[in-house]
Amino acid sequence: MAGFGELEDQLIDVFSTGHRPDYAAARRLLEQGADINAEPLQQFPDEHGRNLLSDACRYQRWEGLDTGDLEAARSLPDTVRFFLNNGFDVHKQDDAFGAFCLRDLIFTYNEPEILEAAKLLLLAGARNIPLEEGTPLDAISSEGIFEFTEYNRKESLILEALYQIVRASEEKRPYLGIDTYSRCLGRTVSRVLAAGRHVDFFDMETPDGPCENCFTNRLYFQCEDRWLVLDGFADVWSDQGNIAEIAPETTDITERFMNIVGSRIKDFHFSYADYSYRDGYRAITKLVMDNGSSCTFSHFYDKRQEKSFLFYR
Repeated sequence: MAGFGELEDQLIDVFSTGHRPDYAAARRLLEQGADINAEPLQQFPDEHGRNLLSDACRYQRWEGLDTGDLEAARSLPDTVRFFLNNGFDVHKQDDAFGAFCLRDLIFTYNEPEILEAAKLLLLAGARNIPLEEGTPLDAISSEGIFEFTEYNRKESLILEALYQIVRASEEKRPYLGIDTYSRCLGRTVSRVLAAGRHVDFFDMETPDGPCENCFTNRLYFQCEDRWLVLDGFADVWSDQGNIAEIAPETTDITERFMNIVGSRIKDFHFSYADYSYRDGYRAITKLVMDNGSSCTFSHFYDKRQEKSFLFYR
């Protein structure tokens, strides 16, 4: 654990019990003089890139997993609120303080709570800026790919939603409505849109034979007050808002998905093709509806064209 000073180290200890933090005890330490914006002491030069909030989030997750108390990790947004409400400055070190916290969310509990934590940081002004080892988006992307290749698909999709949130903020697009795909469970699919003015469906050969209904456009399934987004790698997340802001140009392709329109999403099934090849693993995403119907999506990466094609059956 990085050394920040006696009171500051005691503050970190409050978030390292393996249980929901005692925020009243943390507030008393601040009243005693603990500096919520402290940096690691000079005798710890290797600890550059850390601050009290990034450390608090890390230890809350690590110790919570050790004790088996998931509430420790799930209270992560409350910890971020506590720090921000008590003067934590995301702009310190030319905005690096906020960027460190965004980056270190990949080391916390990979559940939807990290998405709420990211939004709180971004609302406070945290930015995706270059750090010594790359930007927070670089770290989020790398960790998502790692979870994907380790067959931890649900974890990789949480990180995909996190990536979309931070990227939307950087591009000054709405991001507060972006969330995990699971927010669409139980919602009725009413229509399906594809990004772009033209959508071409075609057949192509893949390592395990011909695949029908291939296309390259991102899909948007309207699920009552949410949009389920499915991209070319069969990754999914949800978004809530005006489709014109989410995807300025779309084409209605509802007629191709009439077997699921009007039904509720009952479940998501994630798997991989039963082989791998040098271009990576084949991810498979399946929407299971309450009427017994389903849609299965996968992707095929064509190395020659450097494109990923999505197809469904």
